Amino acid sequence: MTRTRILPTLRSNKGFSLIEMVITVAVLAILVGITTPSIYEFIRMRDKQNEEIAQMQVRKALEAYIADVGEAPSDTSTSPFWYEALAGYTSLSQNEIANDVWDNPRTYIMYRDANRGIYGVSVTVSYVTLHSMGPDGQADNQEDQNGTTVTVNGVALTSAAGGSVFNGSTAADWWKNKSDPAQAFADVRGADDDVMMRYTNYDDVRIRYQTTSERIRAVGDALETFARTQYAAHISECIAVTTSTTKCTGNGNPNSGIPVAAIYYPRSIPISGSSDTARYYYSEYVPATNFVPSTAATVNNTSTDANRREDMIDLMRMLGLPADYCCSALELGTDSKPKPFYYFSNPRVRLASGCSSSRPTGSEPKLPARITTGNFADSSSNRTCG
Repeated sequence: MTRTRILPTLRSNKGFSLIEMVITVAVLAILVGITTPSIYEFIRMRDKQNEEIAQMQVRKALEAYIADVGEAPSDTSTSPFWYEALAGYTSLSQNEIANDVWDNPRTYIMYRDANRGIYGVSVTVSYVTLHSMGPDGQADNQEDQNGTTVTVNGVALTSAAGGSVFNGSTAADWWKNKSDPAQAFADVRGADDDVMMRYTNYDDVRIRYQTTSERIRAVGDALETFARTQYAAHISECIAVTTSTTKCTGNGNPNSGIPVAAIYYPRSIPISGSSDTARYYYSEYVPATNFVPSTAATVNNTSTDANRREDMIDLMRMLGLPADYCCSALELGTDSKPKPFYYFSNPRVRLASGCSSSRPTGSEPKLPARITTGNFADSSSNRTCG
């Protein structure tokens, strides 16, 4: 009986033929040729994105530094260098701040405009650019746009080393050295594959100026409310007068029930100018019989920034306002803390030629209390006549 073979006979393994190997190698070569540019482009884009991320971290450090110090680090200082100054405001190391992801030095350019006007007030604004020469390590100020080579405004290169290095210190066509650096800053950008970060605190300064103005208005309104409340209380007391009392002899008649001329604002000591002999009345804080200015003041304008700040904070509590309304949101005092306002409870009259020589006294008409950011000279255009 013949046994039937169930499993097929396996063919012997003879390997690839020469033609198969040639085809395989050719296919691999085509695949490598197709994918290599994509891999290179992926790496290039990844590095460029990492550089942009790093520069954004530097930007945040700048924001924190300016909020603390008031202006950006100098681009010419060597003690400390700009990257040393920013190192304490970011997790990046000094080397990571100074050099880009391709390990080439970044170019840091800073322009400080101390005469920039915001709502008619001069403020200091910092403008900063941070350049990286990109993956090719060559600085650029030209690029191709639709087949046409264009030059990017505000980017200057040295003539040395084939013009591959930024020249921001002396070149007249660099954005910082143009006749209007702020406008040139607005137009400048990184050319070709260069990476550039721009930062200015102008918008922040504008917002802080608005905040300062709002605080001054709020304090002024609160002072008016305080004065009216105290005056109304004084009127009520005098209406009920049946016997002679010092505070209700407004017309010289001891029993008239008319309040004496007085200032109902919290007391302050002027920083300059003639003495203040006006009478004050706010019974909650001064004895009812005291109509003569005492040596103690709610706010002492002649004191240091630190002491005046404490006085102004106490005044804010008296007026029912937040403590930070004591001070400017725009300026720092001599102790590097928010600069306190000046408060004048009995300001002098502002005249066309200057301030009046004396403050209103006795029964003379009084001016509303005045809150200012400074106590300028009487002859200045910004005189406060405090």
